[in-house]
Amino acid sequence: MATILVVDDDDHILQLLEYALDDLAEVVTASSGEAALARTEHEVPDLVVLDVAMPGMSGLDVLRRWRAMGQTADMDVVLLSGLTEAGDQERGYRAGADAYVTKPVEIEVLHALVAAMLAAQRTAPEPSG
Repeated sequence: MATILVVDDDDHILQLLEYALDDLAEVVTASSGEAALARTEHEVPDLVVLDVAMPGMSGLDVLRRWRAMGQTADMDVVLLSGLTEAGDQERGYRAGADAYVTKPVEIEVLHALVAAMLAAQRTAPEPSG
């Protein structure tokens, strides 16, 4: 079974997303950027839903660190943010996001996006080498 890591400093959002996505994969959570980095040190999830604005280490900082590390460099990451300006989205994509979803999140839209990304992973050809 696939694994989704949901990272947000708001416990209500963590619970909502855990419930909303649990039919797609096993959902694990982290409530800070530091905790998210620690979670991926030993086990890389299939997909991450990552809040941008968190105290301490922002989601963009976490994403940049993941992209620079070998084991997490290609991990699918959906940024979740209340920052809705085009420049905010551009910064998210430049940091390495695969998708950018704005808050307040439409749960059905996020669910469909995550389902499509997981399905694409299952049908992608295995890397050669």
